[in-house]
Amino acid sequence: MTRNSAAVSLRPAAALVIDPAVTGDADDARVAKAACLAAGPAGLRVAARTAPGARGGWPFDLGADAAVGRAIQLSAVAAHASQSAALPRLRRDLDMQTGRERLRWLC
Repeated sequence: MTRNSAAVSLRPAAALVIDPAVTGDADDARVAKAACLAAGPAGLRVAARTAPGARGGWPFDLGADAAVGRAIQLSAVAAHASQSAALPRLRRDLDMQTGRERLRWLC
């Protein structure tokens, strides 16, 4: 199975990444670029989770399952605890999140 055939066979509506314009992180920028390169041939768009006051985005309500989504995010952070000094900040940011996100299209 190729990279793009997996995306086509699962039929996702879009891919979601962290907005590299907000974080300024080189790894986030590489992930966003790779997501756009992989998504294009599969006919997918890539949305980025951006800052609450960012221009050009739209609010997205996570709905009744927001707490489940936050628990999954916190679990992922815990699983990668040895990989980054930024994780305590990320954990704190996730703890402060509500059931709403702000998204924007990257590609």
